[in-house]
Amino acid sequence: MNNNKQDRIALIDVRERDELSEVHMVSNNPNITIYNIPMSMLPHYIKFIEEIANDHDKTYLVCRAGKRSLSMKKKYFSNNPKIESYEGGIFQVKKFNNIFLLM
Repeated sequence: MNNNKQDRIALIDVRERDELSEVHMVSNNPNITIYNIPMSMLPHYIKFIEEIANDHDKTYLVCRAGKRSLSMKKKYFSNNPKIESYEGGIFQVKKFNNIFLLM
């Protein structure tokens, strides 16, 4: 994945709140915004997530391994090419510049 410095990227962590205590993402890159919207709440935030996607060059749904985020992409955002599931989950996110995982 190419992460150009000018690209505005949104990472939407869809893991449930109890999972966030295990590991969570932080970034000091001003072009990367991280949101925590648990999968159980996601249906209530469809419009908000679409607005996020419109305000960013790329928007990624992220979970622990990539399966739940892919399921959410297919179920709610299959027609939106700006919203993608991040393959490999949270432990692959560190490939972005200035993303840190806190455990």
